[in-house]
Amino acid sequence: MPDEIDDGTGPAGSARGARRRDQLVRAGLELLAERGWSGLTARAVAERAGTHQGLVHYHFGGLPSLKRAVAETAVLEVFEPAVAALTAETSWPAGVAAVLRTTAQPEEPRAARITAELVVASLQDPEVGELVRSALADARARLVPWLSATGEAEPQGLATLLLAALDGLVLHRLLDPALALDDVAAAAEALAAAASPSPSADPGTRP
Repeated sequence: MPDEIDDGTGPAGSARGARRRDQLVRAGLELLAERGWSGLTARAVAERAGTHQGLVHYHFGGLPSLKRAVAETAVLEVFEPAVAALTAETSWPAGVAAVLRTTAQPEEPRAARITAELVVASLQDPEVGELVRSALADARARLVPWLSATGEAEPQGLATLLLAALDGLVLHRLLDPALALDDVAAAAEALAAAASPSPSADPGTRP
């Protein structure tokens, strides 16, 4: 039932108000993953958060601002775990395997659904589009020094390729839950090995 005691309507900077605001955003994120943007209404968010609809307007001034706040949180939820999983490994093929283990499982479609909804919103809402572009740029910037440290010759291009490929794999698994990804990590290892020069090869010659 809606919470009639802690309504979060204290001063704008109060801890209670901040908690209520975060609760509404989290409720909106759950609805986004389950129903898409069309299912993210003020009434649905309030019901999911266990409060009354007026608090959506009190804390956000209306549904558009709430949706932007949900988009900001969604961007973090999509990109942060992927970058963390990649950079925790000692090579990009191992990083790819780690990401696939955590974000591309058919029983856990949340990340893929949110990714798809962010793509749709980016094409329709310039502010969301800017959020996503900024998050992608930040993710690439964080991958570049890691790739450089692992000895990759083209870290900038590889960072772009990795993020695009992983997004594609996650979305493909969403579209086809039966899609087998077991061989993707092995394929990544094979690509990395093929791209690496042989220790005995003459650097002045091409294979």
